[in-house]
Amino acid sequence: MRVFFRENVLLVVLVLFELIHTGCGSALSGRYETEGGAISIDFQSGTAVITTLAGETVSDYEVQGDTVLLKQIGIALTRNSDGSFSSVLGIFTRVPS
Repeated sequence: MRVFFRENVLLVVLVLFELIHTGCGSALSGRYETEGGAISIDFQSGTAVITTLAGETVSDYEVQGDTVLLKQIGIALTRNSDGSFSSVLGIFTRVPS
């Protein structure tokens, strides 16, 4: 009985650790732009601010592995091996701060 309890406690601790770790890894930060800067995305405080010639749009986003979904505009960004993002809007590279 005691061994069973200890195994369950260990399992709960591992599951909680994984949930916390996954949540921490899902926040993005920084500014990404297309070549020439026509479109930019600023990730800040859990939102993305998308700036185009037409103006600004604020969107919540969700990270799913290598994909970032900009919820309000329905656009998916795919993280490339070099840290840039590809989408139907173009390739976004990080702007040094």
